[in-house]
Amino acid sequence: MRKIRTHRTQIGLFSHQEAIALSPYFPVYFCDFAIALLRWLAVQEEAETFDSQSLMPLKHQFFKRY
Repeated sequence: MRKIRTHRTQIGLFSHQEAIALSPYFPVYFCDFAIALLRWLAVQEEAETFDSQSLMPLKHQFFKRY
């Protein structure tokens, strides 16, 4: 049985294996996050105050679902 060498390099947030495993779902993840971000930006523009703290709930809300 041949030993398969694993790549120690990290690609962005995920390891190589995770990136391959997630690739079919990536468009779904990305679109969902992009929509949430656009909604957040629209709310920010309406309020006319840019508050980085208000981005935190969005981040938690997004990552909690997956």
